[in-house]
Amino acid sequence: MNRSTSVRAQARRFGCMAVLLGACGDGLTDRPAPDLVLSTAGRAERGLVLELAATVGGDAVPPAEIRWTVEPAGAAELVGANRLRLREAGAVTLRAAHGARTAQMQVAVSVPPSIVFEWRGLFASTDVYRAALDGRDMVRLTQSVWDDFDPTVAGGSLVFLSRRDGNSELYSVPLAGGTERRLTQTAADEITPALSPDGTRLLFGRGSPPTLFLARADATAPEPLASSLGEAGTTEASGAWSPTGDRVAFVSTAEGNPDVYLWTGAGTPTRIVSGSAHDGEPAWSPDGTRIAFVSARDGNLELYMLTLASGQLMRLTHRIGAEGFPVWLRDGRIVYVEYTGAGRRLMWLDPERPTETHEIPLPAGEASNPAALP
Repeated sequence: MNRSTSVRAQARRFGCMAVLLGACGDGLTDRPAPDLVLSTAGRAERGLVLELAATVGGDAVPPAEIRWTVEPAGAAELVGANRLRLREAGAVTLRAAHGARTAQMQVAVSVPPSIVFEWRGLFASTDVYRAALDGRDMVRLTQSVWDDFDPTVAGGSLVFLSRRDGNSELYSVPLAGGTERRLTQTAADEITPALSPDGTRLLFGRGSPPTLFLARADATAPEPLASSLGEAGTTEASGAWSPTGDRVAFVSTAEGNPDVYLWTGAGTPTRIVSGSAHDGEPAWSPDGTRIAFVSARDGNLELYMLTLASGQLMRLTHRIGAEGFPVWLRDGRIVYVEYTGAGRRLMWLDPERPTETHEIPLPAGEASNPAALP
């Protein structure tokens, strides 16, 4: 065997070694350096904070080694080494440098959803307002000098309670603005109004102890929701419509303690949440599979979630202090009230990450009774 044949045989036998030694044209010296790759974690929404990260060749780069810049400069603010507070909605461009490597990415920042709620300023009556989850775009929706409270919204209409004519009565006003109209004129107090998703029906409690009534959207032709449930003196309140409008979750003391019941349009309602402690204030998830509610079963009032198909209960909040009035937004978040030593404030959480809670920043005062917008 001549020398050239031997070399070819060895090359075939040790081809991988030849590559490692750079004997081939695609050796290490010809490979491009790995790129700087950027990523974010969190909800890209005005008022929230994103976590920033960068990798090179799949390896994380320490935050202190990255130089970040943002455009437009006023749209976001760097907080620490790797966190970005989003100040404005729209497109935000992130640029990063690590040594000689540079990279950029664009983040689409959305406007947070808005809610309706009651709010009392430090030296004012309670009124109904609308605001975004970051506290911005706050607009007053009711105009009485007396207390207006407990709103519900559907079909372009806002229904609320007011004491402007003495006792607690139902009123309505177009959500877009217009003339306020009194719906009920009774000697008894009305409580906990809830419009159906299509805006054609209205649930509310009346009397002492209250009974739940189902009526037209203007509160006419009211009929008891569950006349077959409980005995005289049973309390019924806090009716909540399912997203499809064919079921109602509500609170009743038919078995003694306040429990959550389910009404399906016919027959006797079924108790779905029970116990020796107070359970109440149910709210449906957007897909109709879960119900959030308030319970004192572990001590003070906290938020819980019931999965209807399995009956599984999950505690959502763990705090020394009470929570209440949950309402589910269309994007899956829950807005609720947190009771503090200074009063009441609005919070929100994602039930997928319930330990991360967020305050809705509002002017000094007290906020309560949030309602989701359609």
